[in-house]
Amino acid sequence: MSRVIAGVIALAAVAGGVAMAAPGDGATIAACTNNLRESIRFVDEGVSCAAGETLLTWNKQGPAGPPGERGAPGVTFDRSPAADAALKRADRSFAKRPKKLPKKRIAQLKAADPEPGEARSAYRDGPVALPSTLAAFLGIAQPQAPPVVASLALPPGRWVVNAKAQASLDYDPKKAIVAAGATYDVAACQLRAGVDTDDARVEGFSGTLALQVVHHFTTPGLVQLECYAMLEPKLSAIKLTAIRVAKLKNQPVGG
Repeated sequence: MSRVIAGVIALAAVAGGVAMAAPGDGATIAACTNNLRESIRFVDEGVSCAAGETLLTWNKQGPAGPPGERGAPGVTFDRSPAADAALKRADRSFAKRPKKLPKKRIAQLKAADPEPGEARSAYRDGPVALPSTLAAFLGIAQPQAPPVVASLALPPGRWVVNAKAQASLDYDPKKAIVAAGATYDVAACQLRAGVDTDDARVEGFSGTLALQVVHHFTTPGLVQLECYAMLEPKLSAIKLTAIRVAKLKNQPVGG
């Protein structure tokens, strides 16, 4: 017997054993095997094989097997109450005002007198690890204010400031499920120039944070980007870019 026929017979045994087909019931597959050439051809149910052939039939679906073991609980994408409370607390901990510049730096910036259209930029390739807000909330670590991940000192003038950062995860999913009730992270940033701020947040396995503020510095000032995380993501490709303009008007729209 050829390997092809042997394989078909083996398949028939696995699928539920060889059985005669009831014409038209659709529950079985039929085939005729040639006893001399060791070949096989499939036929419709109820069809008779020619002389020198043997009819084989097998069930399309075998008998049900024994129930398997109960699987592990599925992953949830709902944050625990503790995680939500930690995020709200972190939102309130953003600095209320930028850090003060040293007197020497203020003097340098006063003498700068940039022209409208001038751009100043700062970057930080990273990766920059952010402290876990949830760990501090649960008492595993000491609470920390959201760290300043990038800053840019600017001379007096009207400035349009853009910030961008790439967030990516780097944590143990098993610990995350236990601690936060979720397998995805949260990273949030605030861009501040004087009293003007912008906030951005990403939730998931990775994402890009994009922020923008406009501000008129009457004296030398500091733009700073603060960020925090629920678990332990890292920021990379951090950029701050400020463009000085001749005129600046900021007003609400809609409503």
